[in-house]
Amino acid sequence: MINVNDDCIEYPCIKSINDVNISILVTPNDDFKNETFDVSYILNPAVDDEFACDIKTVVKIFNRWGTKVYQSNDYANNWKGESPSGSIGLSDKLPAGTYYYVVNLVNSGIKPIQGYILLGTENR
Repeated sequence: MINVNDDCIEYPCIKSINDVNISILVTPNDDFKNETFDVSYILNPAVDDEFACDIKTVVKIFNRWGTKVYQSNDYANNWKGESPSGSIGLSDKLPAGTYYYVVNLVNSGIKPIQGYILLGTENR
């Protein structure tokens, strides 16, 4: 008699891109709605230990000309449209508009995700 089990099967930490949620709108105006660019995911229930995944969220955001305006190698859902120092005149916020992102969930088992985000900022 041979017993067959799945003890040796390695499951991906995230089943599919359908288990990943990424903001498409950021409006950092202190109304507590869409304040930050958020990346969240659901871990695969087949993975026994969530700490075994050790997923790191790497985020890059680009303007419409392809210039990188933001990067984080350990993203914590905290980007509110800030610009790197000196990138847009004296403003600390990027202008309202469409920006493009690449989100890489390192150690997740899925490929990097690309898309666009709408940023609504008020330069004061």
